[in-house]
Amino acid sequence: SRFFYKFDPKEVDKKGSSDTKLSTFRKKKVGVIGGGIAGHGCAYTLSGSPGFEVHLFEDREDFGGNAKTFQWPDGILTGLSVLAWPPAYFRNYRALLKRLNVPWVPVKLPFCIKGPGGGYFAHGLKLGLSDKFNEDIQRWKRLVALVRKVNVFFAGTDVVSLYHMSYFNPMNVISLRSFSKYIFGISDDFWEQIVVPLYASSFLTIRLDEIPAFIVPVLDDLIPLEHEPEMQSWKNASSDVFDSMAKQFTRHGGEAIVSCRRDSETQLWNLYGASGSVYEDFDNIVFASNAHHAAKAIEGSSKLEQMILGGVEYTNEHDDSFEVGIIHSDPSILPTEYRGLLSESYANYIEARTEGSQLKFENTFILSSWYNTAKNHPSAAIRDIPRFVTYGSPNPDKIKNKVGEVANYKNHPHLHLSGLVLAMCARFIQGNRGVYYCGSYATPANGHDLSFCSGIAVAVQIGAKYPFPEDKEAEMDFKRLTRIMGL
Repeated sequence: SRFFYKFDPKEVDKKGSSDTKLSTFRKKKVGVIGGGIAGHGCAYTLSGSPGFEVHLFEDREDFGGNAKTFQWPDGILTGLSVLAWPPAYFRNYRALLKRLNVPWVPVKLPFCIKGPGGGYFAHGLKLGLSDKFNEDIQRWKRLVALVRKVNVFFAGTDVVSLYHMSYFNPMNVISLRSFSKYIFGISDDFWEQIVVPLYASSFLTIRLDEIPAFIVPVLDDLIPLEHEPEMQSWKNASSDVFDSMAKQFTRHGGEAIVSCRRDSETQLWNLYGASGSVYEDFDNIVFASNAHHAAKAIEGSSKLEQMILGGVEYTNEHDDSFEVGIIHSDPSILPTEYRGLLSESYANYIEARTEGSQLKFENTFILSSWYNTAKNHPSAAIRDIPRFVTYGSPNPDKIKNKVGEVANYKNHPHLHLSGLVLAMCARFIQGNRGVYYCGSYATPANGHDLSFCSGIAVAVQIGAKYPFPEDKEAEMDFKRLTRIMGL
């Protein structure tokens, strides 16, 4: 095993005598703050290497971060926001599931959108909005093809990856909305009634005007306009993944870490919980919580750390569309004429409305139409229960059969140019005084694999081994992200 020496300051005389003694061997102690996929990825990687004692802290009782699960009154588990993943892009997450023997199944996730005028757009169906926006759809296809070519040119490869990012790519600094409108002539109506509702749930916001153009080929691969998305999902629930990872390290649920203080003599960190608990003598701290929490919790942080961490903007600070979701079993949330079809086969139903001069959206995830623990249950009574989570409802009190709520508070950084710049600047504070940062705000975009891989990258920087050397494609993505993060 690999162990680390701990100097005992009491054994060092004031003159710095050469007779300094070494105390007993001990493992390197790491505290990971944040129980989402980034924190679990970091803790899992560290604990998989010899010589580390790892403690993970989560302020909620439940773990999972943005990949929340919910247990319905009949015992069925479903996700609420992170519901599936694209295997072609999520290579490290795919390697994790294989290592943990967590079963997965293929799923199809068609969307249905109702425009403010009453017309519909739906994957697999030729409805009114498809004809209305046919010219825009063709222009959108040409836009995607052009950006894809530009991205390949600057990346130097056509290998599909979330991690092919070139600093010289002009699509990094051109907004997708401006590029689509002024270069391709895509209409405002198409942007607002098709593009925004189709991709809003990916970013947990309807404010998409500032997202960089480079990301559009990935969006089109994940949720194409012309055919239903095909992804993978857990056979049971995402909690299986988190629970399996946690078998090799210590988790502290319901323990919010409010302050981190470094001892001036030992140079080790002490963590202070909201309940009054004190956790002592950590060599390293990893913040996998949101950036603002990290900025407040670190005592003695530098101006640069405060500027970078405090400057991160989160989607719910400017847009409350996905801040609170209502978990319910009210089928009247779906339009009468398509209720049966949507309940059986569709994943998302989005209804647009106007409030003054603004366009708002009610986004309903139709969990019962495809979530496997419910859809394939042997009991017909359980299979037939409609299961939804609805965000942005204009009349939440009118939704019947409510069983709970879910909050998305500072889960997704707002994706725009200044956010990308801050993510790139995070490299300048990584490792200062033994403190590291991972999660979506430390990467160039939002995504389960990105956050997971960022946790691995930080763990390796601390001294762990990369966990999936047998999967060369996954390892290449890991190496690409470490370059982007500057680790």
